[in-house]
Amino acid sequence: MIDGAYGSDLKDRSAGTVISYNYFGSPASRFIDLVEPQDGETYWGTSPYYGVDFIYGNIFFQAPELIGAIHYGGDQYISSSYRSKYLYFYHNTYALIADISDTYKQYIFQIDSNNSKLDIRNNVFAFIPRTYGGTHSYLYMTSSSNTDNLPEGQWYFGVNWVADGWEMSIDAFAGNYTGSNNFIVPSSIPDPGFINATLANLIPTNNSALVGVGGALSPNITSNILGGDFTPTKQYINGIQNRSSWGVGSDIGALSSGSTGGGRVTTGTQSGISSSTGTQSTGGVSTSTTESESSDSIILSISVTTLFILVF
Repeated sequence: MIDGAYGSDLKDRSAGTVISYNYFGSPASRFIDLVEPQDGETYWGTSPYYGVDFIYGNIFFQAPELIGAIHYGGDQYISSSYRSKYLYFYHNTYALIADISDTYKQYIFQIDSNNSKLDIRNNVFAFIPRTYGGTHSYLYMTSSSNTDNLPEGQWYFGVNWVADGWEMSIDAFAGNYTGSNNFIVPSSIPDPGFINATLANLIPTNNSALVGVGGALSPNITSNILGGDFTPTKQYINGIQNRSSWGVGSDIGALSSGSTGGGRVTTGTQSGISSSTGTQSTGGVSTSTTESESSDSIILSISVTTLFILVF
């Protein structure tokens, strides 16, 4: 998004969406908006993998203006059309650098159906104060939905590093969640050990709390209805690089310690957006990556075997 624009960085109305290895850091109202297909209901909405989506290896940085970073469901207020199957969210790094006076609270997910199942593992949700010794914003996992104004969904949490003082929901929670006992929550220092969070260098230091603590990923990462292998073998550091490990014993978040580069601060820019969409004809997924070093351009690459769709 360019400065002054407050839409969604990436909005998708298709099926079987895979979003990987991106840097999201613009002043958007949402980073990712996965909603119903509207006029494409007869094609996408009837697909067996409609609502089966994967988000991994992404960096989400700052943006205090967000009303909910990740939206999964719908925005047309016809709940029967909403995405409501499986959202896999793993090996992502989410960092908000703000004092509580800048942004009092922020929630990460908006889920619009209680039938939705979320699998959230090996992520970093770091809320770090902007000023030394300051107090960071309050972190909530979710807030009210478009369906009945109650936060909901069926949530499973694996290992995740989560800012201290976190809560499940801003509003009364109508869903269910398990696995929060797997969270790594700091007792004092709000920075998990990034090289330089204020300069957007979110690579873990060698002694970071993120190093070597990763848990198992869902078996559906490699065995799924899309027929794809969505193992996070890459990472985005000013371009796509190989990642050394993932899953059990790996560094959690989008980036591995010992990597070089990082520190990208480009207001109003997304770089290297990579997403792919399943196709009904073959069940296969083709992933493409487009990289940009421009400070004022947005490149969205959605690769589909039989159909290209750009959704704004």
